[in-house]
Amino acid sequence: MAKRAYEMKVVILVDDQERQQLIETARRVYQAGSGESRIADDQSEACIPPEAAINSVDDALMELVQKHREFENAGVEVNEMSCIAEEDAPEFIDPFSAAEAQAPSLADDETAAEDDSGLDDTDELDEFETGVYLCRWPNGDFSVVTASSRREAIIALDEWAGAHPSYVHPIESFMADFGLTSDGNIELHTFAEETDVVIWQTCYPVLQDVFASDEATDDSGEVRAEAIHRVRDAVGQERKRLWDMQPTDEPATEMGKDIAKQMGTSAIVADHYVKIRARRILKSKLGEKGKPN
Repeated sequence: MAKRAYEMKVVILVDDQERQQLIETARRVYQAGSGESRIADDQSEACIPPEAAINSVDDALMELVQKHREFENAGVEVNEMSCIAEEDAPEFIDPFSAAEAQAPSLADDETAAEDDSGLDDTDELDEFETGVYLCRWPNGDFSVVTASSRREAIIALDEWAGAHPSYVHPIESFMADFGLTSDGNIELHTFAEETDVVIWQTCYPVLQDVFASDEATDDSGEVRAEAIHRVRDAVGQERKRLWDMQPTDEPATEMGKDIAKQMGTSAIVADHYVKIRARRILKSKLGEKGKPN
């Protein structure tokens, strides 16, 4: 049976007190392993003493992982390891603590203590428009979502991909008819006339111009055989038309930037998560002052 290689990245947090305990534990493991090796291999030469072999956190971690008995018990072979040297290890900063540091101070504002509106950044993204939004993705696809504001629509669309506000368009209504196939699949039958017009105008103006041409379609609206290549070219343009014009907005905080990078989400969604965390921190602080959580 063929074997597969798995790579795992683990971040270990160690303070000064734990550092020494970790090193001493690794030295004991090293010494025990060295004794077993001498017996098994009938070695006569002296081994490197534990104090010389392990004198840093990275030495200790490498030793503990390599000698962990449960790997052998599970039939796992560790054939490659790496660890940042102790002197190069960065100080760990909890991103949620960073959000707490960035949360507004309410010590000098008793009114704000009763109301957390200091965290609000209401703008046009939070205004009610129509309640229905059409998102035209850069690759040519589109999605429709119901939401109370454009910001809420972007947050909901993040289930599929990171949407920028320029992708999202309010529409008055959305109506579509679907059917059930004999194979148990759901398929689109047709859009309502008003919805159809909005989708074509908003999402596919290049393709719409081709279909509107008398040279491309006949009286019944069917594409002429000699115009199929024009339709395909227009489809290719629609799939690339917005690709090089994608906005590159950045989150407002460093924590938001980390979230956006790790999750591949948009700046608005990343800032939304930071804001939620900041609100929780703020409310917990108010609770410490005797206010209800």
